[in-house]
Amino acid sequence: MLNKIRLTIGINEGYFHNNESVLCFEELLQNLCEKEFIKNNIEISFVCYKSKTIYLKSRGCPAGGEDTYTIETVFHPEKHKDYQKFIDSAHSIINELKKTLKQHTVLVEYSNIDIKYLK
Repeated sequence: MLNKIRLTIGINEGYFHNNESVLCFEELLQNLCEKEFIKNNIEISFVCYKSKTIYLKSRGCPAGGEDTYTIETVFHPEKHKDYQKFIDSAHSIINELKKTLKQHTVLVEYSNIDIKYLK
Protein backbone atom coordinates (compact mmCIF):
# COMPACT_ATOMS: atom_id res chain seq x y z
CA MET A 1 0.00 0.00 0.00
CA LEU A 2 1.33 3.45 -0.92
CA ASN A 3 0.88 5.38 2.29
CA LYS A 4 2.75 8.66 1.76
CA ILE A 5 1.85 11.45 -0.65
CA ARG A 6 4.33 14.24 -1.38
CA LEU A 7 4.22 17.09 -3.84
CA THR A 8 5.79 20.40 -4.66
CA ILE A 9 3.58 23.23 -5.90
CA GLY A 10 4.27 26.75 -7.09
CA ILE A 11 2.52 29.71 -5.52
CA ASN A 12 2.88 32.13 -8.46
CA GLU A 13 0.73 31.76 -11.54
CA GLY A 14 2.48 30.73 -14.73
CA TYR A 15 6.06 31.38 -15.74
CA PHE A 16 8.26 34.44 -16.25
CA HIS A 17 7.33 36.06 -12.93
CA ASN A 18 9.44 37.45 -10.09
CA ASN A 19 7.93 35.55 -7.12
CA GLU A 20 5.41 38.32 -6.44
CA SER A 21 2.94 36.21 -4.46
CA VAL A 22 2.10 37.36 -0.93
CA LEU A 23 -0.24 34.44 -0.34
CA CYS A 24 -0.33 32.77 3.08
CA PHE A 25 0.02 29.22 1.75
CA GLU A 26 -0.24 27.53 5.14
CA GLU A 27 -3.56 29.23 5.87
CA LEU A 28 -4.91 28.30 2.44
CA LEU A 29 -3.95 24.66 2.96
CA GLN A 30 -5.44 24.61 6.44
CA ASN A 31 -8.74 26.04 5.15
CA LEU A 32 -8.90 23.40 2.40
CA CYS A 33 -8.29 20.66 4.99
CA GLU A 34 -11.10 22.08 7.15
CA LYS A 35 -13.49 22.10 4.18
CA GLU A 36 -12.59 18.51 3.33
CA PHE A 37 -13.24 17.46 6.93
CA ILE A 38 -16.67 19.13 6.91
CA LYS A 39 -17.53 17.63 3.51
CA ASN A 40 -16.27 14.05 3.99
CA ASN A 41 -15.57 13.68 7.72
CA ILE A 42 -11.93 12.76 7.22
CA GLU A 43 -8.99 14.59 8.69
CA ILE A 44 -6.07 15.07 6.34
CA SER A 45 -3.02 16.81 7.76
CA PHE A 46 0.12 17.90 5.95
CA VAL A 47 3.68 18.73 6.84
CA CYS A 48 4.57 21.85 4.89
CA TYR A 49 8.01 23.12 3.81
CA LYS A 50 8.93 26.30 1.95
CA SER A 51 11.05 25.31 -1.03
CA LYS A 52 12.61 26.59 -4.24
CA THR A 53 12.21 24.91 -7.59
CA ILE A 54 15.05 25.51 -10.00
CA TYR A 55 14.67 25.21 -13.75
CA LEU A 56 15.94 27.03 -16.81
CA LYS A 57 15.58 30.83 -16.89
CA SER A 58 14.72 30.48 -20.57
CA ARG A 59 11.68 28.41 -19.50
CA GLY A 60 10.48 31.13 -17.13
CA CYS A 61 12.27 30.43 -13.86
CA PRO A 62 13.01 33.58 -11.86
CA ALA A 63 16.62 34.24 -10.86
CA GLY A 64 17.36 32.15 -7.77
CA GLY A 65 14.46 29.76 -8.36
CA GLU A 66 10.69 29.74 -8.09
CA ASP A 67 9.03 29.99 -4.68
CA THR A 68 7.27 26.70 -4.02
CA TYR A 69 5.97 24.61 -1.15
CA THR A 70 6.58 20.94 -0.63
CA ILE A 71 3.86 19.20 1.33
CA GLU A 72 3.37 15.64 2.47
CA THR A 73 0.72 13.60 4.17
CA VAL A 74 0.70 10.04 5.46
CA PHE A 75 -2.07 7.47 5.72
CA HIS A 76 -2.27 6.80 9.43
CA PRO A 77 -3.89 3.41 10.14
CA GLU A 78 -5.00 4.42 13.65
CA LYS A 79 -6.52 7.69 12.43
CA HIS A 80 -7.74 6.76 8.94
CA LYS A 81 -9.95 3.71 8.65
CA ASP A 82 -10.62 3.86 4.91
CA TYR A 83 -7.56 3.98 2.64
CA GLN A 84 -9.50 4.93 -0.51
CA LYS A 85 -11.33 7.72 1.32
CA PHE A 86 -7.95 9.06 2.50
CA ILE A 87 -6.55 9.01 -1.06
CA ASP A 88 -9.69 10.62 -2.53
CA SER A 89 -9.70 13.36 0.11
CA ALA A 90 -5.99 14.07 -0.29
CA HIS A 91 -6.49 14.31 -4.07
CA SER A 92 -9.44 16.65 -3.56
CA ILE A 93 -7.28 19.00 -1.46
CA ILE A 94 -4.39 18.82 -3.95
CA ASN A 95 -6.70 19.57 -6.88
CA GLU A 96 -8.18 22.56 -5.02
CA LEU A 97 -4.66 23.85 -4.33
CA LYS A 98 -3.78 23.45 -8.01
CA LYS A 99 -6.93 25.30 -9.06
CA THR A 100 -6.65 28.09 -6.49
CA LEU A 101 -2.95 28.68 -7.21
CA LYS A 102 -3.59 28.52 -10.98
CA GLN A 103 -0.92 25.89 -11.57
CA HIS A 104 -0.81 24.07 -14.91
CA THR A 105 0.76 20.93 -13.47
CA VAL A 106 1.59 19.36 -10.12
CA LEU A 107 3.87 16.35 -9.76
CA VAL A 108 2.59 14.06 -7.01
CA GLU A 109 4.82 11.34 -5.54
CA TYR A 110 3.52 8.21 -3.81
CA SER A 111 5.68 6.02 -1.63
CA ASN A 112 5.47 3.30 0.93
CA ILE A 113 7.10 4.05 4.27
CA ASP A 114 7.30 2.18 7.54
CA ILE A 115 5.32 3.91 10.27
CA LYS A 116 5.60 3.63 14.01
CA TYR A 117 3.23 5.76 16.05
CA LEU A 118 4.69 6.49 19.48
CA LYS A 119 2.18 7.24 22.23
